[in-house]
Amino acid sequence: MGPQLKVVERTRTATMLCAASGNPDPDISWFKDFLPVNTSNNNGRIKQLRSAQRLSTVPNQSLVPLPLDHGHNRWYANKRVGEKLTVGLADDTEERCKLNKVRNRTKGSTNVSQPTTTAHAILHLLTCMSEFPLVLPSVCHTWVTCAWCLFQCPNPKGVRRNVCVFYIYQYLCSLAVRRVPPRFSIPPTDNEIMPGGSVNITCVAVGSPMPYVKWMLGSEDLTPEDDMPIGRNVLELTDVRQSANYTCVAMSTLGVIEAVAQITVKALPKPPGVPQVTERTATSITLTWDSGNPEPVSYYIIQHKPKNSEDSYKEIDGVATTRYSVGGLSPYSDYQFRVVAVNNIGRGPPSEAIEAKTAEQAPSTAPRQVRGRMLSATTAIIHWDEPEEANGQITGYRVYYTTDPSQHVNQWEKQIVRTSNFLTIPGLTPNKTYYIKVLAFTSVGDGPLSSDLQIIAKTGVPSQPTDFKGEAKSETSILLSWNPPTQTGQDNQIIGYELLYKKGDDKEEKRVSFEPTTTYLLKDLKPFTTYTFQLAARSKHGVGAYTNEISAETPQTQPSAPPQEVKCTSHSSTSILVSWKPPPVELQNGIMTKFTIQYAAIEGDDTSLQQISDIPPEKYHYLLENLDKWTEYRVTVSAHTEAGEGPESLPQLIRTEEDVPSGPPRKVEVEAVNSTSVKVLWRSPVPSRQHGQIRGYQVHYVRMVNGESIGHPIIKDILIDDAQVGIHLHSCTVSKVNLYKLLATILISVYVMF
Repeated sequence: MGPQLKVVERTRTATMLCAASGNPDPDISWFKDFLPVNTSNNNGRIKQLRSAQRLSTVPNQSLVPLPLDHGHNRWYANKRVGEKLTVGLADDTEERCKLNKVRNRTKGSTNVSQPTTTAHAILHLLTCMSEFPLVLPSVCHTWVTCAWCLFQCPNPKGVRRNVCVFYIYQYLCSLAVRRVPPRFSIPPTDNEIMPGGSVNITCVAVGSPMPYVKWMLGSEDLTPEDDMPIGRNVLELTDVRQSANYTCVAMSTLGVIEAVAQITVKALPKPPGVPQVTERTATSITLTWDSGNPEPVSYYIIQHKPKNSEDSYKEIDGVATTRYSVGGLSPYSDYQFRVVAVNNIGRGPPSEAIEAKTAEQAPSTAPRQVRGRMLSATTAIIHWDEPEEANGQITGYRVYYTTDPSQHVNQWEKQIVRTSNFLTIPGLTPNKTYYIKVLAFTSVGDGPLSSDLQIIAKTGVPSQPTDFKGEAKSETSILLSWNPPTQTGQDNQIIGYELLYKKGDDKEEKRVSFEPTTTYLLKDLKPFTTYTFQLAARSKHGVGAYTNEISAETPQTQPSAPPQEVKCTSHSSTSILVSWKPPPVELQNGIMTKFTIQYAAIEGDDTSLQQISDIPPEKYHYLLENLDKWTEYRVTVSAHTEAGEGPESLPQLIRTEEDVPSGPPRKVEVEAVNSTSVKVLWRSPVPSRQHGQIRGYQVHYVRMVNGESIGHPIIKDILIDDAQVGIHLHSCTVSKVNLYKLLATILISVYVMF
């Protein structure tokens, strides 16, 4: 393999590859402008690297990097064939056919062996080529011409020159090898990997001669020059963090080709752009934002929470566009919003948070703790607190009052208050009861009215207690609490309270009086019952106005009565149907959740208690199955609420129906009375297998000859008197019967049946 023409940028390094084979191995020398190259004394500008690798086609190689300057570099292979022979080829085509003789550059060789005849020249050339074959291109005639010039083939008498050329041409072309430029049989492929992942990139190139394959990253060689593989090169990448393009280079004496593999490192998406508020209502904020990512995003997550809240962000998942309206917000409230992008790797960091406030809305609650008192017999002062859910900036209040609560509120007297939370109402009629309501409004609209405040236009009479409420403390008690009305002056102090209460829709009210306090525990109430309450304060001037009705409910407890009308009927020898009705409504003490049946056999081998649970509350019957035959059972039913199980019903005793006995008579015995009669005795079956009252037996007997029955059995029925039926329930009862008119000196077979 000879060195090839290379084009390299000035001042850069050119690497020339030379290979030769023979037996023995040839020496390789480098020449520049027909002068030997000194690789040891050139200030390091020229280096020769000898490879120890042995190849079948290229046994000896020499790789010389040369600094690029003007001149012609030539390659010579020196080989002894009998006598010293030097074969030289010039790389530059211009001087290729000008070389008339080749000087021997090998030490100790000073002569050039030249052929003297045409035949000698051909023989000499053939000898050289057989020992040192050249790999020629397809255009053989160019090299034939050079060979003709090189060996100076003469034209002796009688031999034409074209004959010499023909034989040289024919031989050289027969030695020519097909040469193929390099190409990629397996080009490198693009890959996508996770951050920190690993990947192997395979690059395979073929040609004749086989090309060398190396990897490059930009201008950086990733494959060492002195360890460049032939044909196939696998690049192993580990812990890859950045995307890059890797170039596979395949090169031979016939050219250089390249292929690029793109390694893309998947990454989490970048934060989206800062969200912008485009629309707002009292309960929603509409946001838009930029993706902030050049690569596609799978979807977005919108995070939001109230401003200054320590709670975590609430998330809205699966947003496919860059515009979204976040609903379910509170009116006139500050929120923080941010957006997160998600791709197939995962969710990226959130965007910068923004703050936005929802629009105003009319108040959704009434003013709190509306209270009042009389300043004089005709003047009252009313106070209140701001609504709990103002939904905006409160711009004022309207106070409505009347002595006739049956009228529509629009017909009541009203006054507007702008900058305070109280109002003085003059000109009231003495000793009249006034009903007062208050509402708040914003720039958007009015909120709801407060509940009635009642006040009696009488000096010294207490106003209504405020914040009156009730809470169940047990199944039979409710705790009431309130704030006392404000009173001024020693003569106007509260000396007690009056409480009115009733159960549910009952018309009858009960009254309780007690000393001044702010709480009261009402006892002896019914469980799971709703009660209504009204409270009024009392001074020495009289009882003030009662509060509006409030309600409270006692919790559930276990039923205080069992199910009613429990009945049991036996439908077969192994089943009992149980039916019942629920406990009385006033004694259920809650919502029925299920019924339970308990039953047990009073007699027999198994008398353990059995239970059927989780019978639906709407079902009032149940069939007990797989019971023992003719067995008496004890059955009870109980009801359940969420609080637990109530008492059991009175036990019901019932026996399953009779059935055919499953056990035979026992201890059957036969005694000969005389020559023509026998006496048969037996005991009744065990009680557990009688399955009813034994009312009779059958005695079967037959004549036996040589151990075999002769003829059909004779059957004799034995009936038991009703007076004797109960006796045969016991296993010790013995029955007997005499058989007469039998043949003498014969054998009979006897068995007893029911």
